[in-house]
Parts: sequence; C-alpha cells; structure tokens
Amino acid sequence: MSSFKKASELLNSSNDTVTINELKGKLTHLENNQLSEIHKSLSKSSNKETFDHSCIETLQKYYKTYNEHEFPKANNS
Repeated sequence: MSSFKKASELLNSSNDTVTINELKGKLTHLENNQLSEIHKSLSKSSNKETFDHSCIETLQKYYKTYNEHEFPKANNS
C-alpha cells in the first residue's frame, strides 16, 4: 500500500508528462496484478459453505450484541 501512496504523491507533485504517464501505467499494472492475485487466492481458499457459515456466525454475534445494547432489561430477566 505504501508503494501506491508514494507513487500517487509523485504523480501529484510532478509536472513532467512522461513521468506522470509512466507512473499511471505502473500503478494500473500493480493494481491489476494485486486484484488478480486476490481473486485467485479467494477462489482457491474459500467455498460457499465456509463463506455462508462465517457470515451466519458474524450476523449472530452482531444481533446478540445489538440486542444486549438496545434491550438490556429484556436480556437480564
């Protein structure tokens, strides 16, 4: 992420068109590579069942926390 920040700072501070175009190309290439790697790793490591299961657990946790916060008397009786 820091490479994106440094590149964007150079992009914004430089008036040289050649440098700007080169940085734009490099940023686009990096973004595309990272997105494709993320997609590949997610495709290999997760399936629908594990995704759904963790979503259900997360929803249950937030629902319980919300109810305890919003309706404390009802939960203590």
